[in-house]
Amino acid sequence: MNAIVERFLRRVRGELLDHFVIFDDRRLAKAIQEYVGYFNGARPHQGLGQRIPARPIASPNEAERLMAIPVLNGLHYDYRRAA
Repeated sequence: MNAIVERFLRRVRGELLDHFVIFDDRRLAKAIQEYVGYFNGARPHQGLGQRIPARPIASPNEAERLMAIPVLNGLHYDYRRAA
């Protein structure tokens, strides 16, 4: 488990903390909470065949419009189908 935690913390530092100046614990907790939501629900996971765990897979033949939803003030983006 230690290797998994170390890898996640390295990602948090590289993808989140290196890009923000955080002045207090409240802001740090909010930023990490938002990143964890993005990490678990929006980004593809290698162990799942580059699929997103929270949403079903759309067939590649569907021609759909996508929306980019900014996460962490635009540091990352969550892409979803437009309704």
